Amino acid sequence: MIIHEHNLQIIDFKANNFLFIVRWTALTKKMTADNFKEQFMAYLKYLLKYTPKFVLFDMKEFDFPITPELQNWIDKEITSHEKKICQKQAILMPTELIAELGIAQTLDEDNNKSMNIQIFDN
Repeated sequence: MIIHEHNLQIIDFKANNFLFIVRWTALTKKMTADNFKEQFMAYLKYLLKYTPKFVLFDMKEFDFPITPELQNWIDKEITSHEKKICQKQAILMPTELIAELGIAQTLDEDNNKSMNIQIFDN
């Protein structure tokens, strides 16, 4: 069941499997930092509401450079909630090098080191 549909991000909840599938679209190429935060706040809202055990981030089309400031914001605002709710996360990495680097650096943040995250290349 699609619970969030935006031109930048779509969140699908598979209730039978306690799974969120978070798909970022190619329109992220024109995204601003504020758009990025808004979409993560939408994700957080639904994360808290549906409490999925598993999250798959499909970031194959993601094309936005995640700055160190945004990496710290995710670590502070999002990660602590994910750690309490999610058992496992998987990430399908983007093909765009700068976007991939930003995601990798975000995952390197201290709060993420204790999470069970799997990363998959395209």
